[in-house]
Amino acid sequence: MPLVAFLFSRRGNLLEKNPVQKGAVEFKNHSKNPRELRVFIAPAADKKIDSVTTIAGLEKFKPYEAVLNAEPRGELSALIVPEYLSSLWHLRHCRIRGRVIKNFNMGDMSQDRGICNARVHICEVDRIWWSIRKIPDSVILKIPEIIVDR
Repeated sequence: MPLVAFLFSRRGNLLEKNPVQKGAVEFKNHSKNPRELRVFIAPAADKKIDSVTTIAGLEKFKPYEAVLNAEPRGELSALIVPEYLSSLWHLRHCRIRGRVIKNFNMGDMSQDRGICNARVHICEVDRIWWSIRKIPDSVILKIPEIIVDR
C-alpha cells in the first residue's frame, strides 16, 4: 500500500510531506526538538490526500501518529506502523489519542500534569454497542434492582 508521511509542528503547521519508500521516509533537517514535531503516516491511495495541509484535514484518512525517538547521532527514528494495522487500515473506524496525566499534590494545591515520555499500548478496544446487543433483555431489566438493593 502506498503511504505518505506528514511532518507537522506542535502548533499544527505543515512543515513537509514526503512519500514513504521502502519502509522509510526522509525529511529535511528542520533543526527542531523532536518534542516539537509530529509525524503522521497515512495511506496515499486517495489522491485527495495531496491537498491536505492541516492535521484536521488529515483526520478523515485515519492517520497513524508515529512516536519519535532521538538516536545518539542526532537522527530521529519512528516506531513502525504495526503490520496488523496497516493490513486492515481501510477497515479501521477508531483512532485513539490522548495523554497520560497524574495528579500532583503540593501542600494544599492539587494539579493534574502530563507525564513526560509516557507511552500507552492499547491492546483492545470494545465497541460498547456490540457488547450491549449481546446482553439479554432479562439481564438488563435486573440492573436497576441490583443497584437499588446494594
